[in-house]
Amino acid sequence: MLKILPLHLNHKQLAIALLALVSLLSLFYLWNRSRPSATPIPPATTPSFNSPPRSSDGLINEAAPEIISANQNVYQLSKSLPINIDSFSTSVGITTDIRIFTYPSDPRFVIRVEIYGLDYQDQNTNPAENSDVVAFQESFLKAKQEIEKHGVVLKEMYISFGDKKYIQDTAGLWVQSLRLLN
Repeated sequence: MLKILPLHLNHKQLAIALLALVSLLSLFYLWNRSRPSATPIPPATTPSFNSPPRSSDGLINEAAPEIISANQNVYQLSKSLPINIDSFSTSVGITTDIRIFTYPSDPRFVIRVEIYGLDYQDQNTNPAENSDVVAFQESFLKAKQEIEKHGVVLKEMYISFGDKKYIQDTAGLWVQSLRLLN
């Protein structure tokens, strides 16, 4: 049987104890309120030209030299992440926002390079006909420059351009056709 020991507190001690309890509860409430919501993070995907090597069973080959090199590059860069470039002005008058980051749930060999402010639905790769291609090229090269300032090589990492397949497809097409990783 549980016995509760009687506490002999005077009014002043009781008031201090209640004040301490209210303070702790308030701090707990504020701490929980300031934490980010638990929204699910979409898995990082990479365009087909930039897919990691797979073993015969279809799983990513973690022992492949390309994966090991990418892991090392992402780890070295991770100390400087996130990198945010706001309101990057391109020569065609399109302003982009560039985000370079990873999520803890991402594979260790993936870096996210997301460029906002472009129309990725037009896959036309001709810069003379599609100003978004020019804005993407300039923004991507700016991201590449910022990444490589940290002693890593972007082409040795696996890049995720966003959570939507059409953005992955278009960005991958533009990177390949403009040879931005050569």
